[in-house]
Amino acid sequence: MAGTDPADTLRRAIARHQAGALDEAEQLYREVLLLRPEEPDALNLLGALALQRGDPERAIDLISRSVALRPGHAGAYANLGSALRAVGRIEDAVSQLRRAVKLDPAPAENWDALASALEGAGDIDEAERSYTEALRRSPQLAGAHNNLGNLMRRRGRLAEARRHIERALALMPGNPVVQSSLATLLLDEGRAPEAEAILRKVVAADPGTGAAHNNLGNALLALGRPDDAAASYAEAARLLPEAAEPESNLGAALVEAGDFQTALPRFERALERRADYVEALSGAVWCRQNLCRWDGLPALAARLLEQVEHRIAEGLPPALPPFRSLCLDTTPAQQRRIAEAHA
Repeated sequence: MAGTDPADTLRRAIARHQAGALDEAEQLYREVLLLRPEEPDALNLLGALALQRGDPERAIDLISRSVALRPGHAGAYANLGSALRAVGRIEDAVSQLRRAVKLDPAPAENWDALASALEGAGDIDEAERSYTEALRRSPQLAGAHNNLGNLMRRRGRLAEARRHIERALALMPGNPVVQSSLATLLLDEGRAPEAEAILRKVVAADPGTGAAHNNLGNALLALGRPDDAAASYAEAARLLPEAAEPESNLGAALVEAGDFQTALPRFERALERRADYVEALSGAVWCRQNLCRWDGLPALAARLLEQVEHRIAEGLPPALPPFRSLCLDTTPAQQRRIAEAHA
């Protein structure tokens, strides 16, 4: 075993980790744990490394052991929150990330991570405040600019969205994630051809990125090419087998092409992944109405209307076209709220 001083081995492990030499770092962390099985830093950082490598379940196990050994370490709570978010345990992730920023409010990255988790939990106002806090603490944090820009876009505040996304691009020129954000903003601005051009470059540079294929599908659907969009969404769903959005979007493309029968299972798969996904709820209800599939429809429609009201309260698009709301058991007041939210 190289080196017998656990502290020295841990320092070398951290240095290799920071340099991106993950294999070497993992071996050194393991050497530390052979000498000191309850070393909290080694457990936490080996867990963070596991998360980087796409193994969030292992990360949760390792980091949870670290937290149990040293309950006051903000960094471990932040890493645990990120791992929990990766497996879809959003409320647990929010709880751990809140602990992290309470214990140590200085790191801007932790506020950014908390904001992302809050956004996933549907707490949009608090998410915006947390992104803003991240940028107050670190105005050069490109990821927070990009995330806040996307949130502003979702809320229909396109000028603010552009300001943040352009700042992220200035800080990370050519970054594919930020390029995708710019393309999505262009779609909302009615500039679908420009969005398609950007997204084709992103996909060509990294064909294995599911989010880029999904966003390209959005551009193609906006351009009135549902068959091409469906192909992009299908590839996104293949690359992101646990994600709800590509499945739901594929359903939407199939609906646009008039294929309600094939679309319905796609919406149902999306709802298996995320039961409150309002776009999938809306699509599933519409398909069932068109296919005269009345079994379970009232309960599904009730879930949809609940989520629509929640989105309107958060200042988000309701994902239910006004004319479709007339086909549901809605009150005139609900119909008006939905119509106004689309205006």
